[in-house]
Amino acid sequence: RPAPGWLTAYVTAFRLYPHAEYFGGRIVPWWPEGRPEWVRDVNMPLLAGLFGTYDRGEDAHEYSLDEMHPYGANFALRRSLFERLDPFRTDLGATGGIPGRGEEAEYFQRARAAGVCGVYVPQAMVLHRVNASHQTLVYLYRYGVQKAIASRKIDGIRAPQGRFAEGAYLVKGLWQLFKRRGDRFRQCVINMGIARGLRLR
Repeated sequence: RPAPGWLTAYVTAFRLYPHAEYFGGRIVPWWPEGRPEWVRDVNMPLLAGLFGTYDRGEDAHEYSLDEMHPYGANFALRRSLFERLDPFRTDLGATGGIPGRGEEAEYFQRARAAGVCGVYVPQAMVLHRVNASHQTLVYLYRYGVQKAIASRKIDGIRAPQGRFAEGAYLVKGLWQLFKRRGDRFRQCVINMGIARGLRLR
């Protein structure tokens, strides 16, 4: 759900940065059913991606090469970039009920490799709906599996660890649950899925 001034902020950025070809805005989680009690830190790396949390500060700036690229819930492209690069890969991303990942990450990776400049526009903010169905343990595990599959397709990453990685993350997760850190426990569940996805043939 775009916040007031979302489109105006992007139009302004397009004019202020004529050399830039992609732009990313701030994303704030929106909890229609109420924020769960177990969510203590929305900025934890894996949960931030799941919730869509994206905040690079209060000031507009050009992206550095090592800075996190924009998330799919909130970005804008110049037509010139879309015409210059190959389109988004259709073998990545969500398909039906499968929580696929990576289509915008791969696209921005190619853009950066081509030397394209991007700009972060904090005033272009959206609220990202976090569905209750995306908070179940089954969904989190499947999310991790698909995240790993996307990484393998994009970067060719394979599993550095053996079959015991999932069990190790389960033990860590149960320990976090014992300490009443439900958010860290769920990050471990996602990591279990990632470990599984990296091992899939």
